[in-house]
Amino acid sequence: MVNIEICNESYELNNNIFFADPDIKSFIEDKKIIIQRNVWIKSDGVKEISHPSSRSRFLEQNKTRCNTVLNVLTVTPDLDLSSCCGLHLEKIKEMKIGSLHNKSLIDLLKTTPDDLIKMWIHTDGPEAVLEACRKINLNIELPLSSTHPCETCLFLYNNIESKKVLAQAAIENENYILDRFLEILSYKIFESELNDNFSKNYNNTQFI
Repeated sequence: MVNIEICNESYELNNNIFFADPDIKSFIEDKKIIIQRNVWIKSDGVKEISHPSSRSRFLEQNKTRCNTVLNVLTVTPDLDLSSCCGLHLEKIKEMKIGSLHNKSLIDLLKTTPDDLIKMWIHTDGPEAVLEACRKINLNIELPLSSTHPCETCLFLYNNIESKKVLAQAAIENENYILDRFLEILSYKIFESELNDNFSKNYNNTQFI
């Protein structure tokens, strides 16, 4: 798989380099290669990048839950353990679980309390969480230009107005969040067991 990060200024996107190449096109048609395009977002660079409004994460068709938070653990170069691997994880102090300098991974996980906000982001996505916050605090201006969940998540945790009501919004939606999170978790366990059983049955099959 080849993942191409795109924006309005993308040379590849504007010139359709990969898909216009006859050799690569044949590989794609034969399913020997998969090319996936994802949005490129600004971090600490100096060049401005832009996206069409159709890529806004606040459009209903673009909203998704975050499969990464609480599902992928990251160890940074400083041996900090994080509950996400997102592009802005080191800019969101709440993503940090603890340091592996003095504690083991298991010890850190055992002593880490449950986090309703991260569960909510996992189940509904940061846009839904931010919209719920705005129902409490109308001073929150939604970042409608956000084209990536990591952009919205950074805003959610660092915006002064959203930080005022984030915990309150999570508590008010606690029952929904827990039910939804357990529903997704149960499905993942079922899917994992199903795959394990399939694998065992496949390996035990006698081929003649």
